[in-house]
Parts: sequence; structure tokens; C-alpha cells
Amino acid sequence: MARVLLLLCLALSPWPRPTLAQSCPANITVQDGETKQIKVEKGEAGSKEKFTMYLKPSEAFEGVSLKVAGPNDTEWRAWFPANSTCFPRDGQWYQVIVQARARDANLLFVLQIADCVQACQTMDPLPSVNNFTLVAHGQSEWRYEVVTECNTVFTDALPLPTTGHICKTPPDEPPPTDEPGTATGGPTWHAVLAILALIAATAL
Repeated sequence: MARVLLLLCLALSPWPRPTLAQSCPANITVQDGETKQIKVEKGEAGSKEKFTMYLKPSEAFEGVSLKVAGPNDTEWRAWFPANSTCFPRDGQWYQVIVQARARDANLLFVLQIADCVQACQTMDPLPSVNNFTLVAHGQSEWRYEVVTECNTVFTDALPLPTTGHICKTPPDEPPPTDEPGTATGGPTWHAVLAILALIAATAL
């Protein structure tokens, strides 16, 4: 009888009772100052690539970069720096949708998170998108699937932009070559002309 009364008192007590902490494990963790590849979408060459991830940014989060590999080992990069509007640091998970669209005139990168949409474009056309990569810069946590047991902010259904500013290179990656759309790390036209001039002078 005493045990029953004790259980009733505990059940009716106004005092707060301990609860189990919610478990929201990350699939990928990026440390402060670290740059890490989060996902690569590979497949047959096409005009558009799109995928979704889930992000919990911290105060030390710096932003994301997107990279597209095209024909003939060419690469294009886009940098989306973190700011309080598009990447809130409130301890919640956010749905992130990224896209790369190859068009006749240029390549358009699009990033969507909550009610924020950002876009940038290259200066030259791209016939197809072979591989599409998302890279995280700075302290953050990432998941491949939605976290149903935790607070998740989903991306609003907003109209996608058709244009954007000229894409910038991530700060911790080498700057692009003089010729837009050329393979990263390849020789520039200035270097080629200098080599040809040196060969001509040697021949004389």
C-alpha cells in the first residue's frame, strides 16, 4: 500500500521530472577551421544536378562551396559564405537544397535554406554536369536524412532565381585561372605564350 501511495505522489507531483534527451546524431561532423567534402552526386552527364542535405551550423561555421565537374576535366566552383540570415546558429537542423544548372550561356548554382535563396553564375557556358560536390567549411554537423525526432526547419517553396552574381572562389581554395571554365590547376594562356616565346628565342 505504501508503495502504491509513493507512486501516486510521484505521478501527481508538480516538480519537474527528468526526461530522456533527444538524440540527433550527425552523419558527418566538421571541426572548427576544417574543410570537408559532404556529398558527391555522380552519374550520367546531364544539364541539372540537385540534392538535399540537413545542416546544423555552429558559431564557427564559415559557409559552403559547390563544385561541378564538366567535360574534359573542367571544374567550376561557387562560394556561399555563412551569414546570420541564411545560416542561423540556433541549434536547429536546417534542410539545405543545392542545385547546379548547365545552360547555353552559363552555369547557375543555387542554394536554398529555410526562406533564403542564393544564386551565382559562371561567365561561360557548360554543356553538361558530370559530378556535383558539396563542401562544408568550418564547424558544423550534417545528416543525409531528415531528423524526425528533433527540430528541423524545412526549405520554403520559393521561386528559383534565373540569374545571379558572378561566382566567387572559396577562400581556402586556389583562385581560378585567367580563362573561365578551364581545368583547375591547368596552364593559362599567358603561361603558354611565355613558353612559346622562350622556345622561339632558344631556337634563334
